[in-house]
Amino acid sequence: MPEAEKFTALGAGNGFPECLQRVDVSTYDHWMTLGGNRDGVPFDESKTGLTECMHFYWNIHAMMCDSFEQFTSDETGVIRTDFSKTTDNPDYPKPKERVCGQEITNLAMYGDLMDFSRLDELSDWIMAMYDGDTKDKDNFVGYGINEEVFMSHSQLNFSSVSLASGIPGWVIGYSDFGGIQLLTTIVVDEDVDTDQTKIVMTADPENGQYSYLEEHFVNDEDPGDPPIWVLEWTYIFEAQFIGFEFYTYPA
Repeated sequence: MPEAEKFTALGAGNGFPECLQRVDVSTYDHWMTLGGNRDGVPFDESKTGLTECMHFYWNIHAMMCDSFEQFTSDETGVIRTDFSKTTDNPDYPKPKERVCGQEITNLAMYGDLMDFSRLDELSDWIMAMYDGDTKDKDNFVGYGINEEVFMSHSQLNFSSVSLASGIPGWVIGYSDFGGIQLLTTIVVDEDVDTDQTKIVMTADPENGQYSYLEEHFVNDEDPGDPPIWVLEWTYIFEAQFIGFEFYTYPA
C-alpha cells in the first residue's frame, strides 16, 4: 500500500473540504450508501457511510481490476494481452493536497481495456443522500458517490445510485469491496447466434465480473450444399474488479 504524509485539515466541519450536494435518491431505481443503507431495507444509523466516504475521499489511491483479451485463430495462434493497474499517477493530488477539493484523475488506471474516467472536484461526486425531500432531515440516509462522475471500465460502472427501468441489458448488484458498499452496474447486450457469428456475454455484478466471447465462422464450401460453417477465429475479453487501494499513514 502507498504511504501518505500525515496532515491536519480544518475542512467545512463535516469531514470534507466543503459542503456536500444533497440528492433525493427516491428518484432512482436503486441506491446504496457507502455504509450499506439501501433501497427497500430499513434505515440503519450505523450504515450512513460517513467514515467510509471520508476514507474514500481522502485516501483513495487506485481502482484495481484484472482483465485480459485473447484472440485465437489458425493463422495467428493465441494472442493474449493482460491488463492490470499501474503504480502511481502523478496527475492527481496526494491526500494532504485534497483540502481544497481538487479533482482526482484516472486513479492510476491505464491501458486500452482499463478506461477508467476521473473523479471530478469533490462537490461534483460526493453526495449527501436523502430518501425524499432533501430539506427534511428525517429523510437523510447517508453518503455516497454520484454516478455521473464516478465511472470505471466501459462495461463495469460503480456508483451509489442507478436507474435501470427501460434500459435493456443492464444488470445491477449490491457490492461490498473491502467495506465500501457500491452499486455495480454491468451492461450486457443480448447474445448473438447466427451461422457466421456467435456472441455470449455474462456478468456477475455483485462480484464485479464481466466476460465476452465471440466466435466467427466461415463457409467452407467444397462443394458445400448446404454450407459447412468452420470456426475461423475466437475473441475473449474478461474483467474482474478487485476493489480499491488506499493510502496508509506512518505509525
